[in-house]
Amino acid sequence: MLKTEVFHKNSLKFQSLERTDLKKEITWINCFNPKQDELKLINKKTDISILSLKNCLDQYEIPRLEKTKDYNLIILKVLHDKKPKTFGVFYSKKFIVTISSDNFVLQLSEEEFKQGLEYCVYFLISHLMKEVSHNLEEIEDELDDLEIVVFKNHSEHIVGKLFSLKKELYSLRKVLHSYREVVPKMSTSKYFTNLLLEVNQLLERDSSNENKLTSILDMHMSSVSNTLNKTMKSFTVMASLVLIPMLISGIYGMNVLLPFAENPYAFFMVILIMVISMALMIIYFKSKKWL
Repeated sequence: MLKTEVFHKNSLKFQSLERTDLKKEITWINCFNPKQDELKLINKKTDISILSLKNCLDQYEIPRLEKTKDYNLIILKVLHDKKPKTFGVFYSKKFIVTISSDNFVLQLSEEEFKQGLEYCVYFLISHLMKEVSHNLEEIEDELDDLEIVVFKNHSEHIVGKLFSLKKELYSLRKVLHSYREVVPKMSTSKYFTNLLLEVNQLLERDSSNENKLTSILDMHMSSVSNTLNKTMKSFTVMASLVLIPMLISGIYGMNVLLPFAENPYAFFMVILIMVISMALMIIYFKSKKWL
């Protein structure tokens, strides 16, 4: 699909690309999920090769900056539904072409056009970066919530949530590294210098979130391990308490002559010995603070 905006005589209007004269009018062509005939039309109007246009639709395309005598090409990775997607920007002194396989909500006003096409390119890329920043803020909030949950108790869903956030951070890092590769080569103007600073700040936040996520995961695993150790200690104490009574009952279960065998109160005496042995074991465990 094609959407064409023309800036002429300080006014901005929508216009079909067929009726647009790029030599006389400053034009922004926004193209997403284009058909073959639309690619041919862009090629006819801008002299951008169809191969270059198709490269911007390839999700495995490497981020880069290409400069030709007629236009500059920027290929970036941007976020769409929390997944990295390929996004292309062609720009010259007379036109901007944005192209992708997905529909991104992009908008330019008359104020941006008045400051020049280079500023428009900066504005569009900066807008795309805000989506990355927004996702980082969401991840930071979720990590804070998970950190509280880990401190209070441990839940089975935490590990799955942490690995889901780890996957999101990986996607964000992939997008941000594409910006860091391309932005420094774009221009020395203050716009792109500011853009590079934003990229570096976002990368630092991403790295900080990655470290925080790893710390929370370590805390969770330590909590699970401690809980398991406490459970195993409880089972060990319980087994130790019944160990001597089971030994005594086993001995008296043998078909041999034993002490108190002829005594009419032998049963109660044996039970009493078992109870006393268990009581002594409990006192010992409490002295060692195992109970």
